[in-house]
Parts: sequence; C-alpha cells; structure tokens
Amino acid sequence: MWVEFPFEFARLETPPDGVCEGLAPIFQWRIENQCSSLIYCSDLITDQGLNPFDGEFEDIFHAGQATALQVPLDPTDYDPASFEWGVRVTACEDPNATCPCTGRQFESDIFQLQTNSAAPNCPPAN
Repeated sequence: MWVEFPFEFARLETPPDGVCEGLAPIFQWRIENQCSSLIYCSDLITDQGLNPFDGEFEDIFHAGQATALQVPLDPTDYDPASFEWGVRVTACEDPNATCPCTGRQFESDIFQLQTNSAAPNCPPAN
C-alpha cells in the first residue's frame, strides 16, 4: 500500500502583507506538515527588488530553529523602504544536525513590508 505524505511548507504570519513597521520588526512564520524526526533551519531573506529567493537579495538573517526573529534593520538601507521578505527552510538530512545544515530546502510565500523610523504613523516614502 502506497501512502503519500504531504511535503512541509513555510507560511508567513507577521508582519502581515503590505503593512508599515518601525525599524525592528518581529518576523514570524510557521512550518506546516513537519516531520517530528527532522530538524528545520530557517533563514529570513529581505529584498528591495522582486523575489527574495532569486539570489539577489538585500539581507539574510539566520534564525536557526526559531520561527520568529526580531531584526534591527539598518536605517541606511531601510529608513524608509519598501521590500519583500520570505523564509527559506532547510529540512536537515542529519537528525542530530545543528543550524546551518544540509538538506532539502523549501521556501515560504512572499510578503511586502514598508519600514520607516516614524512608525506607527509610517508616512509614505518619498
């Protein structure tokens, strides 16, 4: 009998798509359909262009096994700014691995975020 298991996937949670935040947002995501015997390592990727997963990103923040990360963004690059963000997750091959590790990678959806030091008002960038 063949049983097909769904693959894991990462789902972004906060900040919500399209909002404006200050320069220290808390990013959160969830890994769905996790295999309890695997370790998952996440990288948060920001991109002021299109598609943070195209290899031409602004910043990458290593979250390890966490699914939330508060990131102090550099005002030189992010005040004000509009950018996309997403998470790349690695399902580690070695069940005793530490992050970073090697294994099968999968990517989250992509959200848009605006940042401005004037938050919570967040006037539009000029």
